[in-house]
Amino acid sequence: GAAQRIVWIDPDVHIRRNVDELCLLNDSFAAAPNIGIHRTCWSETLSEESWTCRDCGRPGRRPCRRMVNTGVLSVRPLTGSHFRSAVLQPIVAGKVPSREGSDQGAINSLLYGYSGTAPLWGTARMLPERYNFLARRLHTSLRRWAATPALHFSGETKKMLTSSGVQGSSNLPSKRPLVEALLKWRETCVAPSQTFSMAMPA
Repeated sequence: GAAQRIVWIDPDVHIRRNVDELCLLNDSFAAAPNIGIHRTCWSETLSEESWTCRDCGRPGRRPCRRMVNTGVLSVRPLTGSHFRSAVLQPIVAGKVPSREGSDQGAINSLLYGYSGTAPLWGTARMLPERYNFLARRLHTSLRRWAATPALHFSGETKKMLTSSGVQGSSNLPSKRPLVEALLKWRETCVAPSQTFSMAMPA
């Protein structure tokens, strides 16, 4: 029969323990917040002020709509016809705004609704950050880093990893947990038959 749930995990996410609980959620859509250096917010204006949440969440202003990071998603599948009409056709026509020009920006626009359209998913859940912890935030909390089941190596952290080791690791003792995690991810997830450039896209 048709799948009742889909869990999407980017290939640059290192799963450190079983996360089957993501398959048991009842919400139409679930993802963790997009937290790099700071939280980011979605707005149809795609402005820097909106992106950094400076125009929301204060008295007299609209509630903040936190952006989600799409590296880990748990969703209830749409029907084929609904997907074509609500997702595929508007994206192909260039109607779905995306601040970064990426799938993540487009998914956030679909999540919150754009140009008068209704939000695509009826019930959405913001997952705890630990389900998609961006590795570049290592310096913020070693305790939270140790507890997270899913480490997401975004572009700048992947670039540290070379075919022979981790670039700059000898003079970056404060990043030792990051270095060890990068090497573990490569050992666990990168097939020996793959070339380095194919396995580690920028």
